[in-house]
Amino acid sequence: MGTIIRTFRHCLVTLGSAIRLILRVFWAVVCFLFFRHDERLHTARFAKASELAHLVNSHPPPDGLLIGSRDTSHFLSVRPTPDRRELGNLLIVAPTRGGKGLLATSQLLSWKHSVIVNDIKGELFTQTAGYRSMLGSVYVIDPTGVGHCYDPLRGKHTEDAFVESHKVVPASFGSSLVKSYPTLLSSAELTGSAIE
Repeated sequence: MGTIIRTFRHCLVTLGSAIRLILRVFWAVVCFLFFRHDERLHTARFAKASELAHLVNSHPPPDGLLIGSRDTSHFLSVRPTPDRRELGNLLIVAPTRGGKGLLATSQLLSWKHSVIVNDIKGELFTQTAGYRSMLGSVYVIDPTGVGHCYDPLRGKHTEDAFVESHKVVPASFGSSLVKSYPTLLSSAELTGSAIE
């Protein structure tokens, strides 16, 4: 009889341990599925098609940042909304001949408001200045003396005006500005000698 009781106790202990293990596994699964906190550092993902539906237009919008196009009837663009009037920034990264210049050209042709463009090669000016001039004035500021030059000393005929013009060019540039832009230096020397 003693062995039967010992065997029964052993079965109860084993059964209790198995039930405890099953409950722990069940509770871990429940916690994982329903009470999980996202502790990942980065949660970025690609957008789903349903999330991009409000970005699709049938033509390039005049008040939005053009992101791209799938064909001639589907243009992706970011537009201001009542909740978010600011458009933000757009970074285009692509290898050589990846379409960065084409995107910038199409954006400049579709944007109806003022823009400031850092056009190092001058290609965007060549391609868009004719159309943009119908919307307003187009200026090229090139410190090497080509285009609509900005000369802070132009029209300064008195010593006081000459001194005031130095406030336009920050002193922190110092000699590096003069080395980089010798046209500005020769202009300053000519104007300075005219004042004397």
